[in-house]
Amino acid sequence: MKVVVVGQNGFVGSSLVKYLKEKGLEVVGTSSKAGEGDLQLDLLNVGDFDFEVVDSGDCVIFAAGVSSPDACEKRDEVIYAINVLGTIEAIRQFLEKGARVMFFSSDLVYGSSDEGEVFKETSMVKPLMEYAKMKHEVEKMFLGKENFVTLRMSYVFSRFDKFTKYLTKCAKNGDLAEIFHPIYRNVVYLGDVLAGIERLVMNESLMSSGILNLCGEESLSRMDLADQYKEVVDGSLEYKLVDPPENFFKVRPRKIVVDFLHFSKILDRKLSSIVEAMRLEFNS
Repeated sequence: MKVVVVGQNGFVGSSLVKYLKEKGLEVVGTSSKAGEGDLQLDLLNVGDFDFEVVDSGDCVIFAAGVSSPDACEKRDEVIYAINVLGTIEAIRQFLEKGARVMFFSSDLVYGSSDEGEVFKETSMVKPLMEYAKMKHEVEKMFLGKENFVTLRMSYVFSRFDKFTKYLTKCAKNGDLAEIFHPIYRNVVYLGDVLAGIERLVMNESLMSSGILNLCGEESLSRMDLADQYKEVVDGSLEYKLVDPPENFFKVRPRKIVVDFLHFSKILDRKLSSIVEAMRLEFNS
């Protein structure tokens, strides 16, 4: 069995390629641009890809696509062609080759938890913005089909995620960080995401429902993350809360709370707290 990571240069994809190779697995990565991956898979030109490189029993982890909610909200035809049309066609052909496919979706497909709802994998979805609608459109094509799993990811933390890099830069330069509030997500440690995907790759029987929330136990705001950063990493960080731009919450809910119990069972352990994760990321 080999693992094909579609989108090997993204934040999670690049870490996944490195992690799985270190675990001794045969890993092949793809990029949309020639020379930037082991193989080129351009989702605007799926027909150019040689699907014969994939064998029955291989595992495809689909981490490619345009992930900016703001960019997706413009309803650009090219973005739709990448995130929906090209993605659906590629997944269809991978499944026809007999490969297992794990599709990186988002907890945004659930909609908002403003009414206090905690979303389980069995909850009804209500995607509110274009990015979430695109993810769910792909899901609808394949949910219930053999060998397809959708991974609904929450905000993924590591020292290299966009927000944490911003906090680090502000602390280093003595700048006052400006933090949008309130935005709550079940922030998940990248290390848990990588370990969970490895478990799914190696144990096909673990995933029977076809849907998994990749999330942490704690519902945290960006202010919470900044306070934990001050506590664990750099006490010199200073920040102020600011109101987001007018259209900021038009493309993302203020709060999404998702159930983590299934993911914890997949890992067969307690999920990492973000405080623990910060200690691992910055002090190890």
